[in-house]
Amino acid sequence: MKIERKEIKYGAAGFIFMMLWFLWLKDLIAPALEGMNHFFAMIIYNLGFLIGIYFIAGFLNGKHKIKTSTIVFMLFIGTNILMGPYLVSKQGVIQKGVEMWFAAGDVGIASLWQSIGITGTTLWFFTYIVSGFLLIFLIPILISDPKKIYKAIKQ
Repeated sequence: MKIERKEIKYGAAGFIFMMLWFLWLKDLIAPALEGMNHFFAMIIYNLGFLIGIYFIAGFLNGKHKIKTSTIVFMLFIGTNILMGPYLVSKQGVIQKGVEMWFAAGDVGIASLWQSIGITGTTLWFFTYIVSGFLLIFLIPILISDPKKIYKAIKQ
């Protein structure tokens, strides 16, 4: 695969945007995010990375694809919640103390599950096991080609 100049520009633009987003959020917006619903704080924090991934996916594919970017973003969030530090204890308590804890993937996902009444050990299970499965395996497959999934289930 030969890398063209245009593809390097897309990759560089994505990287630069992600770094500027990170610096802007970390220093200027973090106090406002801390008081928000943790799921929305996670989405806002990671929105810049989604836009950066959109550019980088354009670099990898040679063209911009919303579907590809969304799948990569789901994989990003899914792997993010499975990598430490783990901020949801097995007792279902959200741990605070690390910088930007309120925008972490696992805290955002746990907040979403809490909003529908899931607590305790079940919250830990849904945050890491169920959400990990959904974000890393099921949702990307469904997004990539839902017609094939429907046909496979129908047979």
